[in-house]
Amino acid sequence: MSRDFSLWARLLPWPRHKRTDPLDGLVRLARHAADILTARLDAIEQRLDRIEQRGLDRGAAPRAAVAIEPGQYAEIMRRLDALERLSHGGRGTYVGGNRVLAKCAIGEVSLGYLVEADDVLLSPGLILNGSHEDDLVRFFAAHVEEDSRCLDVGANYGFFACLLGKYARRGKVVAIEPHPAVFALLHDNIQLNDVAPVVTPLRVAVSDGPGKLQLFPRAGRSGNTSITQMPDAALAWLGEAKLEPFWVDSLRIDDLLPQFNGRIDFIKLDVEGAEPLALRGARQTIAANPQLEIVMEWAPSQLRDAGFEAARFVDEIRDAGLVAADLGPGGIRKLSFEELLGLDYRAGVLLRHAAP
Repeated sequence: MSRDFSLWARLLPWPRHKRTDPLDGLVRLARHAADILTARLDAIEQRLDRIEQRGLDRGAAPRAAVAIEPGQYAEIMRRLDALERLSHGGRGTYVGGNRVLAKCAIGEVSLGYLVEADDVLLSPGLILNGSHEDDLVRFFAAHVEEDSRCLDVGANYGFFACLLGKYARRGKVVAIEPHPAVFALLHDNIQLNDVAPVVTPLRVAVSDGPGKLQLFPRAGRSGNTSITQMPDAALAWLGEAKLEPFWVDSLRIDDLLPQFNGRIDFIKLDVEGAEPLALRGARQTIAANPQLEIVMEWAPSQLRDAGFEAARFVDEIRDAGLVAADLGPGGIRKLSFEELLGLDYRAGVLLRHAAP
């Protein structure tokens, strides 16, 4: 499939002269290691194909049959997944302007992301591993359809917004990110990954009503921008400079319903403790969409710092007619509200309508 690389030329700085870099040797070594892992992965897959063929060959002699226990097969697949991740991940290039271009491969989907070079929260994991929040990725990969309509609230640099744009290529995605510098990354990553026809970025915040919202950014942790200021003593202990807050327009999730013609299938919600405000502004959306599935960060400590009680928030979730489930390596596991309150942290819990 042909691709217009002029887009990349506009986003990446043009080198003025060739220079040597002391990291070049390490880069070559990492690429060599990736090539070795890829070759090993191919060899293992070929061996598995031969084993499968021998097991299916009815004419084979009894001694040629190979029995693989279910547990052995699961272990083989786990190791293959690990090798595949290693062969894809760990690829990043500094492109100037405090930006690193990182590669991410998820199944048959290959993505490139521009991330902040000085970020210590999200960028390192993507650059080193080529992945991010795998449990959530597995959920969306299994459930998002080509015509799904998705809302990404707290989109950051656009990891999930772009991925959802690839999965819902005949649907619609709206990505919300209030931080000005991170929003610029979101905008460019949407263009970079050719999902602009599907994904619309909005530089706003969500709340329980329209207006203005004051947000407090973090130095080196843009993803922790929140409605509350971290105490000076905590910032000093972390070695972080105190940044100036900024104001941004806010709206309700319900205000976005017209853009979706009334139907939203998936909401990814990660707003650093302001989740109660977001869900209070989504009551109409929740009531009008029985198929809606919400993947929400669960962080009781962030809720407390933002001035909310986790137990009260759980009551609001219950009153909205929603039930909870855990998203883990083993798939979806139902959670009672007592179990939810007992969790310290989850990158994503699933909220959906209770079965009638």
